[in-house]
Amino acid sequence: MISKSFYGCELLIFESFCSKEYSRMLFNQFYKKTTWVQNDIMIFGKKHKIPRLNDWYGSVDMKYSNIHFEAKPMTKTLNQIRSKIEKETNTFYNSVLMNLYRNGNDSMGWHSDDENIYNPTSPIASLSLGGSRWMKFKKKNIHGLGKKTLKLKLNSGDLLIMKYPTQDKLRHSIPKSLTDKESRINLTFRTVINP
Repeated sequence: MISKSFYGCELLIFESFCSKEYSRMLFNQFYKKTTWVQNDIMIFGKKHKIPRLNDWYGSVDMKYSNIHFEAKPMTKTLNQIRSKIEKETNTFYNSVLMNLYRNGNDSMGWHSDDENIYNPTSPIASLSLGGSRWMKFKKKNIHGLGKKTLKLKLNSGDLLIMKYPTQDKLRHSIPKSLTDKESRINLTFRTVINP
């Protein structure tokens, strides 16, 4: 396990949390069997396609940025992964947001997972499958170039734990990449408390 501290926030990386073979099997299964959706988002009054695909599993619907996900029951495979992560982290999770980055052009902008439906003190667990991507972190309320950021390379099978108070203090992103062009699936396990 690798531990990184950034502005008082602890980030844990469990490299090869899932073996290469198991990660490849999971990636192929989720890639083919998930009902991936590309939602629209409004930016400055204009509708744009989100540059990635998503799906949502859990007991309650989720809404953020005017995007609504109807909850689907966790699959047997998702429950197996969740159980393994819960044992490692001693944390209960009841939902998972799945993201598919089809290639290096897909991305996620700066944000925090601080919606009021989540338990604010519960860590978020993020499992990477498929292609490698960089994830960046920066302190909230810092804008502009040249500000201090932390970059973490996440490979297939790696598990990232964002501990409290990461979502309160930091923003994170998955920038576009000219070099990492393989498809990547990311499973973010969360604890929902407010439906």
